[in-house]
Parts: sequence; structure tokens; C-alpha cells
Amino acid sequence: MALAAFQLFREQRPAALLTDIMMPEQDRIGAIMEMRRERSEVKIIAISGAGRVGKTDFLTIARKRGADATFEKGRSANELVVMLKAMLRR
Repeated sequence: MALAAFQLFREQRPAALLTDIMMPEQDRIGAIMEMRRERSEVKIIAISGAGRVGKTDFLTIARKRGADATFEKGRSANELVVMLKAMLRR
């Protein structure tokens, strides 16, 4: 995870976080794990357009590594908002 992004995460202490897991030269699965260790209460939604590359299902891996939910690109933004609101009510 980029140092600046993690610094903001620590300073701002958001209730929820959306992160794309397929970013060039950055390990977002590792970032999810690091954020989860830092703040177990934060709600994390992992987003991916690739979803699956070969036999690797990145959304499933993100969920197993600490994301509370996953969201595949291409679904409506309204679905994402509904998901986020439901997570924040829990």
C-alpha cells in the first residue's frame, strides 16, 4: 500500500474503505491485511474488474484475507451504495 494512503488511513480513521485490488505494482491484498491488523473495526470493500485471472479468484482471496465484502466492477454504483450503507449499519 502506498505510504501516503496508509498515512491518511491512520490520520482520518475512516469507518469504511473501498479499494481496487488489481492495481499495477501495488499489493492491495497485503494492504487489506495490514489495515485489518491496524483497525479490525473498519469496513473494507474490495473491488475488482478482473475478478478472476486464470485459476486465481482475487475477490475470494480478498474476502479470505480480511475484506468484509467484495464488489465486481460492472455492477451499478447504486448496488455499491446499498452495500456500503448496510455495512455501516451493522
